[in-house]
Amino acid sequence: MGLSGTLDTFSLVEILGLVERARQTGALEIRGPEGSGTLYVTAGRFCAGEAADWSGPVEGRAALEVRIVDVCFHLFRLSAGSFEFVPDHTPPWTADRATDIGPVVERVEALVRAWPTIQSLVPSLDTALEVCQHITDDSLLLSRDGFRLITLVDSRLTIRQLARKLERSEVEVAAIAAELMQEGALRPAMAGATPSPSPSGVVLPTGALHAVRAAPEGKGADEVVTSVPDPNAALDRQAIERERAALAARAGLSDPGPVPDPDAQDADGDADEESSVISTDRGAILRMFSGLRDQG
Repeated sequence: MGLSGTLDTFSLVEILGLVERARQTGALEIRGPEGSGTLYVTAGRFCAGEAADWSGPVEGRAALEVRIVDVCFHLFRLSAGSFEFVPDHTPPWTADRATDIGPVVERVEALVRAWPTIQSLVPSLDTALEVCQHITDDSLLLSRDGFRLITLVDSRLTIRQLARKLERSEVEVAAIAAELMQEGALRPAMAGATPSPSPSGVVLPTGALHAVRAAPEGKGADEVVTSVPDPNAALDRQAIERERAALAARAGLSDPGPVPDPDAQDADGDADEESSVISTDRGAILRMFSGLRDQG
């Protein structure tokens, strides 16, 4: 199926819908005064893409999705241009992975709609971020991605660099950063700012509480609620339990779960790696917020 025209006749979303339904293999080339790019498909699924600075092979399906989201976002924002679908045209590198068109298009459309708000907070993907020194609320609700992002911020890394560390799309990381800016947790880094210390290996501080609301499988991310009581307050066991119960209620939980023991060690020294990483990250975020509260 050969197909060509202009973007004022068919939107890129409509064109990709046709390619997906017809299970076509080939290259969709888009050219416009504001940019150009190519999306490669095999049997109606994305297998590669290139535009602007994004080009060359990627490793794995997750990396492919990241590449396609960034390329599609760039192309979806073209206000004018032409397109041509070239059947059976393949990328100049090996592309042995593929991902569905529909879910990627939905993600990109949502990003395009939100971009004016995101851009008002994040002026550039080359913006470096830092943690705000004063957070007004005693608790902060974080998605899993927001949690991972805030533990990496050190006032030197730009959004592009953070995206590479997180192995996420640059524009999706910008969206996460914008949400945290709206919450008052992050801001653009000041020139000459001193980098924040690395949070790795931090021990969960006494008195810091957290609750986690796990998302249903395949339906969004887990959410973490953190709370740090007044460090000068003398809390007995009952007061701590009341604080934990209130925190769990804000997270939508009926049971706050077991009390974390920062001194606990795995007797065998071979605790599950994933659990160990999560525990360290939670400790990092709690320590960070505790320190900010002390400074306030």
